[in-house]
Amino acid sequence: MPIYTDKKTNRLFIKFSFEGSTYKKRLPEKMTRREAEKIETKLKTNLFFESTGIETKKKMLFEDFLIEYYLPFAEKHHSKMSFERSVYIAKVALLLFRNRDLRSIRPIDLEKFKQVRINTPTIHNKARKPATVARELSILSKVFSLAVKNDFLESNPCSRVEKPKFDNLQNRILKREDEEKFFDSFNSDWARDVCQLVLYTGLRQNDALGLRKFSVDWNSEVIRLVQGKTQRIVEIPMNETVKNILRERWSNGSELFFPSPKNGGQGISVKKAVIAATKRAGIGHLSIRDLRRTFGTRLCEMNYSSGVTAQLLGHTDNRSVHRYERASNILREAVSDLENANRAKIVPLVKKEEQKIAVTY
Repeated sequence: MPIYTDKKTNRLFIKFSFEGSTYKKRLPEKMTRREAEKIETKLKTNLFFESTGIETKKKMLFEDFLIEYYLPFAEKHHSKMSFERSVYIAKVALLLFRNRDLRSIRPIDLEKFKQVRINTPTIHNKARKPATVARELSILSKVFSLAVKNDFLESNPCSRVEKPKFDNLQNRILKREDEEKFFDSFNSDWARDVCQLVLYTGLRQNDALGLRKFSVDWNSEVIRLVQGKTQRIVEIPMNETVKNILRERWSNGSELFFPSPKNGGQGISVKKAVIAATKRAGIGHLSIRDLRRTFGTRLCEMNYSSGVTAQLLGHTDNRSVHRYERASNILREAVSDLENANRAKIVPLVKKEEQKIAVTY
């Protein structure tokens, strides 16, 4: 049917074919089917006039759309790190899509972009990971989604491009026995304190680096902020370690607890400091995201409910918490329990041979 209701979002969609092309449009919330039918009629009428040359299509070059619409939108609504990544991917995409009209870019063109990126080594002359290419395609998908919302396109061509497959299993955590050695290996007090804050609050890196002093309620002993990824207001209680870190950084002359040591603004990442600290501590590779995972994993190990863990981590769906239940000690306990449960049923090989001999004679 040209008009249907999406089962997940419960929103109406219009989808139909015209001269070999498929057109799909998501309709605003609370719109009735009768209103949707009117919009469908108008869309088909406009396409008919466009195809006969009576009305020309609204044209927009890919690079013009990036400059006029997408990059200003990303700078306003995304984090500094996400915006810089968008700028980088925009420059990469222009190598293939410069001087191309948005409507002329097809799924096959994006397949070519995917293959080019997979076969292009990184700046360190290493093979590019499929997960990296998948993230790049996600950014391009946001570009085309914004074009659809602004009526430059009828559908997103990225929706018909299969992302590279990769193993998304991430279960690295900071072991308790390595914790003191890890934090003692930092050369930067700034990076060390950011990492400790993440470990004891579960904040995302961008939220930790952008934590402002008005977000801390000392009377209630909570951090209250709108988390960057989910845009939800969360309250995170502060333990003594967190309170001591923030007290020591209160009189730094900035509205931020962790202004960048380089320029005094919001820092972008502590990645290099974490990598250097793990090497000096000799504990294997870790990232700032692994510290957030450690926070969630330790809550699961202490048998806190999924609801509590999800609320502290800022997840909208409790199912996201299951990833934190894959810690090594949990897996080890599961295997041990399996062994203990089956031990009584397993007959040693020596006894089997004795039983066989007894039967023979």
